[in-house]
Amino acid sequence: MIHMSYQPEEGSWQPPGGPQQPYQGSSSHHYGDPDPTPPQQPGGYPYGPPPGAPYYGPPPEYHPQGVYGPPGGPPPPRRGLPVGAVIGLLVGGFVILALLAVGAVLFANRGGDETAHIENTGEPPQPTVPDDGSVPQPSFDPNADIGGDGIFLVGEDIEPGDYRATVPEESVLCYWERLSATTGEFEDIIANGVAEPGENVTVTIEESDKAFATDGCGAWRRA
Repeated sequence: MIHMSYQPEEGSWQPPGGPQQPYQGSSSHHYGDPDPTPPQQPGGYPYGPPPGAPYYGPPPEYHPQGVYGPPGGPPPPRRGLPVGAVIGLLVGGFVILALLAVGAVLFANRGGDETAHIENTGEPPQPTVPDDGSVPQPSFDPNADIGGDGIFLVGEDIEPGDYRATVPEESVLCYWERLSATTGEFEDIIANGVAEPGENVTVTIEESDKAFATDGCGAWRRA
């Protein structure tokens, strides 16, 4: 075994914490190789910082995927509508389309009915013909004071006074009016009345009346 010692010279560099122990190597090899055991520093700090040196702690951990997740990864998936909401939208759309279709059919049918109605009523109405084929004609008596149907001016066509008539049997209904004017407005009517066929009717025409109208009452004579 070979023993070697190293004594530093004066004035040479010394490590912090005082002089180091001289390195002593030993080898059991016959070639004289040094002992591979590393030297020990005073204070028991193998491979560590010398006494008095600042301590910076362990190195920071390495995160290969980044602190906030893997770099460049896909974004989180977006939340879609619930299945119930999607089904509700589809059902609502079908209902709206069905209502529109029904409305279009009803509108088309209504337009067709109106057109047919107009075509059917294009001809003027015809008078009712009795069973014997004769057409009733309004009766007019030229010898009477009021010969038949019409509007007669008081003081020109007729004179004021009491008039009487017997409703003809062939008449549908007797209707008469005393008028304050001949504008055709409802306010022109002073008095009016109706009578059935065969009835006797009496009307007093005043001097202040403007006109007298009769329809279906037959001839009038002064009472």
